[in-house]
Amino acid sequence: MQERINKYLNSGGLFNPEMMDADQVRKLLIDAREYIAFLEARLKHSEEGYDSAMRMVEALFRQRAGESE
Repeated sequence: MQERINKYLNSGGLFNPEMMDADQVRKLLIDAREYIAFLEARLKHSEEGYDSAMRMVEALFRQRAGESE
């Protein structure tokens, strides 16, 4: 999944998203949504793993928010 997203961004999706094939972007987003749902389900089976992952995600969002300021 990460490789597909990087390919999209590197082929123009980062700076010219309007130039990308809408069907391919839609498929990528649907696949990413399903992959995230799968990961969430796996993590929820392990409360400790889920809590740890959520702390990591929250830290990443805080870091990204600080970069955009």
